[in-house]
Amino acid sequence: MASSYNSGKFYFQQDARKVELLQGRFAPKGERLVERFSDPKILKGAPEKAVYTKKEAFGIILDYLLKRADEIMNTREAPDLRRAKSYLIRASNYALSGLEREAVGTRLNSIEFVSLMGKTNLALSRTRLPDFQAAWGYLAQAVPMASSDLQKEILMERLTAVEYALESRNISKGEGELADLSKEAVKLRLRQAKEYGPKKPVEIDQEEIVKVKKWLDAFDKKYVEKIR
Repeated sequence: MASSYNSGKFYFQQDARKVELLQGRFAPKGERLVERFSDPKILKGAPEKAVYTKKEAFGIILDYLLKRADEIMNTREAPDLRRAKSYLIRASNYALSGLEREAVGTRLNSIEFVSLMGKTNLALSRTRLPDFQAAWGYLAQAVPMASSDLQKEILMERLTAVEYALESRNISKGEGELADLSKEAVKLRLRQAKEYGPKKPVEIDQEEIVKVKKWLDAFDKKYVEKIR
């Protein structure tokens, strides 16, 4: 009974170089080390208490790890996706509620989304058939990871553009104008993709989306319906 009671108590032990999260006080070995952190600022802003509940202690660690991941992803330079992901994987161990697990999962999806968009850019920059096919696969994987309806719409348009570019190989030289337009649109989308991410939907040019839809419709009527 005493061990069960003590297991619900958590403590922070801090010095100039590290912070340790400890659980319980068990005889004869004392506290159990949950995890050690090298950043002594982890407790900055946290309520000072002698003893914390599991929810309180885990909440402090979770907030810290999420903030570190967000700082990396929000940098103006190319984010270190691997480092941000490592923080989030650690954070998943401290997410107790459904909302907390969702917060971690959403961020992990965002990282995977950015990674897939980068792979798409690289594949399409090579302009070879196998690379376009690989790009289609990356975009398809990214669709369920988009965080808004607008992002899903943009991704579906890119998928369609890549499909049209692939189909344009079967179009005769005399009817290649719209096929060329589709390839140019793919290149345009790739340039936009470098600045496009789950947290930047406002950067998408709405007028450009309308233009792309118009020529996609024209291309569809002239070529794709014949293929179907």
